[in-house]
Amino acid sequence: MAVTAAAGKWLYGSMFVLVLPALLVWWAIRLDGIGALAWAQPLPRGLGLGMGAAGALLMAVSMHALWRHGGGLPMNAYPPPRFVARSTYAVLSHPIYAGFVLCVAGVSVAANSAAGLWVVTPTAALGAAMLVLGFEARALRARFGLPPSAPILAVPPALPGEAPRWRRVCAGLMVFAPWSGAYVLLSMMPAPQGARELRLPFEYGFPLQSWTLWVYTLAYPFSALAPLALSSLAELRRFVIGGWLAAAIGFFLMLFVPGQAEFLPSGRTGAELWLETANRLADAEWLAMPSFHVVWAVIAAHCYASRGAGLAWPAFAMAAAIAVSSVLAGAHALVDVLAGAGCAHLGWNYERVWAAMLRLAERLANSWSAARFGRMRVISHAGWSALAMFCGSLLTLYLAGPGYAAEVLFVSLAGLAGAGIWGYALEGGHRLARPFGYFGGLLGVTLVLGILLLAEDAERVATLVASVAVGGAIAQALGRGRCLVQGCCHGSPTQGGHGIRVRNERSRVVALAGLGGQRIHATQLYSMLSNCAIAIVLLRLCTTDALATTVAGAYLVLTSMARFAEEGYRGEPQTPRLAGLAIYQWLALGMTLCGVALSGVGGPRVHVAAELAAASVAIALVLGLVAAVALSVDFPESKKPLSRLTVIQETGDDRT
Repeated sequence: MAVTAAAGKWLYGSMFVLVLPALLVWWAIRLDGIGALAWAQPLPRGLGLGMGAAGALLMAVSMHALWRHGGGLPMNAYPPPRFVARSTYAVLSHPIYAGFVLCVAGVSVAANSAAGLWVVTPTAALGAAMLVLGFEARALRARFGLPPSAPILAVPPALPGEAPRWRRVCAGLMVFAPWSGAYVLLSMMPAPQGARELRLPFEYGFPLQSWTLWVYTLAYPFSALAPLALSSLAELRRFVIGGWLAAAIGFFLMLFVPGQAEFLPSGRTGAELWLETANRLADAEWLAMPSFHVVWAVIAAHCYASRGAGLAWPAFAMAAAIAVSSVLAGAHALVDVLAGAGCAHLGWNYERVWAAMLRLAERLANSWSAARFGRMRVISHAGWSALAMFCGSLLTLYLAGPGYAAEVLFVSLAGLAGAGIWGYALEGGHRLARPFGYFGGLLGVTLVLGILLLAEDAERVATLVASVAVGGAIAQALGRGRCLVQGCCHGSPTQGGHGIRVRNERSRVVALAGLGGQRIHATQLYSMLSNCAIAIVLLRLCTTDALATTVAGAYLVLTSMARFAEEGYRGEPQTPRLAGLAIYQWLALGMTLCGVALSGVGGPRVHVAAELAAASVAIALVLGLVAAVALSVDFPESKKPLSRLTVIQETGDDRT
């Protein structure tokens, strides 16, 4: 047994120390070689050497601390027996992962690898985050419980106690450092195709005021000092999480609706010209909506207002002045300012927003009903089934063009058939009569696309592949509405107060899992949000002259990582598990490797048609109707295979 354990440790360690770095290096070299991206690596190579050395040092020190104080090595399969909260673990929750990502970024910059910086580094960071969310965080809580204290650079606990000054400074660093880094990197990307002018015609008539640039620039100190005004740990927690969410919403909005609002000429000279130049050092015209000056000014106003009513009105007056100066200084359009205020309020009020989303999800999860037409039953999630297929196929046709109607029809039907075959083969039988599986749908789509690649021009199929990837993410997001009603893909019981309760006896949460009335994770909602974010990233790749295989590979990598994390919170009893992971987590890992391999295949670049035709709408409507029948219409009295959509009990009584 000792020999087997030792061999397992050597094998596991070699995977992460040798195989994974070699895979990432190969991936970066391959992507650079085929010209997967149409933009360069903009950072100085000397900076990369420093980043790489710092990352390697952080990993080495952290591994030594884990060995010395934890009594083991950084291996999830062979975890240390003791929890470590010293050394670098007193500063960061996961310093080895942080060092690894920093090292990957540094090597990419030092090697002047555009793919390493823009693709491999974000993928490494996302992969580490998904591993923590999908497995490691829950495994640590199960073994050690809650940690005795939070690291210095961790989200503050939701406690009412007084926050020391150093905590407030750290909270500011945790928010503004990653945001500024991401903003600078985005500013170095090329402007996407079709970036639209955001100013309306009447805005060009606004009288520009040179002096307002000073007010506009006050956003920096006004925002940077805001965390110091917060007194409790709970307030700091709200600031950190709210700031991260506001920034994330803002960045995704920039990617989804790329616009440009150039700094209008005002004839500035002297100090004002220097100030204008300084404001545009790390900026790009297409990074206009939302205005992050307004985002941070509004969040800062909320921070100052927490000190009492006496500071509330001057704080919000300052935020309003910064917002107005954004327009009068010629820096932003009105829509940029409004979007910035919206992002700030959504981020700051994230708890209320999330609670509202959970209430809607819970209402939907308890809404199962059906209409009978003789022996046929139409379940209430038919609208979601139709909407998912309609929107996914219509978006695919919009991007590819109406000339792809036949191909999109065959691809969509193959995906539907593959999902049904997979679900029945893996989970079907006397309890689940007609389940559907995502991975089967993916195989069906891949099979048809492969056949088309052999039969048609490669450049034509390339556009179809990229368009299907974007449309597929939207279809998956909307399809989770059907999952909520049906009760499939549901979550496991939550440890905190957040979650949804399902009491409808027709739901699989009650009839199959026996979790009726318990708070469970709204995993379908998690999937909706992640797939929408993935669709935005893929859409932007399609408009930045990327290779079709890059877009398709990104789809596989991103969806598989999101699925890995989501599966960590799912609670379906029929899902097989292997070595502590759900079978779908292993499939997600395999799909990630497939995405990496696919992205390394050269080929044509994506050419987006962006054309909506009546024929496309008609095809999408037909596909939506087919999906509604397949996913939401059944015959509950029938004993034939594939005739029922709901849980059949051992006695033969159809409970749902």
